Amino acid sequence: MKKKIIILVIILILIGGGIYLFYLYSKKTPERLESAIENRVINGMNKIQNLAKAIYEENKEYSKVSCLHQKLTSICKELNLWLGKEPIIYSSSEAYCSYTELQPGEYYCIDSTGFAKKITTNSGETNYCDGITFACKKEEINDETVNWKTYKNEDYGFEIKYPSEWVIIKEGMQPKTGLNYYVVFADEEEIEIHKEKPAGEILCLAGVGVYNNDKDLPLYDWVIEKWGKPENIELGKISEIQINNLKGIRYEFLSMGIRTNILLSRNSKIINIQTTFDGCDNLHTIFNQMLSTFRFLE
Repeated sequence: MKKKIIILVIILILIGGGIYLFYLYSKKTPERLESAIENRVINGMNKIQNLAKAIYEENKEYSKVSCLHQKLTSICKELNLWLGKEPIIYSSSEAYCSYTELQPGEYYCIDSTGFAKKITTNSGETNYCDGITFACKKEEINDETVNWKTYKNEDYGFEIKYPSEWVIIKEGMQPKTGLNYYVVFADEEEIEIHKEKPAGEILCLAGVGVYNNDKDLPLYDWVIEKWGKPENIELGKISEIQINNLKGIRYEFLSMGIRTNILLSRNSKIINIQTTFDGCDNLHTIFNQMLSTFRFLE
């Protein structure tokens, strides 16, 4: 009998000790688990960076870098499991950037320049890993657009800046293409040089067009109805972007060079800011600067 009592006491002590140890462990677990998850997330993001290099080596461009790519699908799913969301990835043919939130106010950002660090500045802001510059680090440069000309359209409620040496070369409407209004800007000096070039050479320019959205379709649906799905168009690619807190769509496809369309929706109208980069020095930089100045009028 005494032997049974002793055994029972030992069992109760072991159970009680186990409960106490579990209590102590559980008090520490959240902190350890949080740290472990953060390390996994950082390792996952670094893995995406390495895989993005492999994707570039295969395709000679970064435009395929996304969570839909077969090389990145599994790691994006793992990050989604740990954080409840996939990383944000923006990519173009020349560059990409990606970030995810570790905790409120702290992010981990990677890009095609090799940057891979924790940051506290909010990612996703204009010109900061937002689908325009495709870089984690915000460049500290003077605002070169200060002395640019400003084009303002009161009828359709928007304005945009363009370089001081550029001029408006064309404006009007094209009912057959559905354009209510368009305006085209180009370098005045480049216009003269272009006159001496062979027929078929692309003039480096940028423009803004206004379309009706009579059906009030969501922007993505309007774009697909207008041009079709990107997979059905040569070199077609579509992605979400943000310009000065305005959500829009970037749609690229082959049309006398890689045509880039930045589309925004407002008041049953679609605004299309567009250009064609091929063969145009510095146009990529100028176009991005123009985008950063676009705004709707109050």
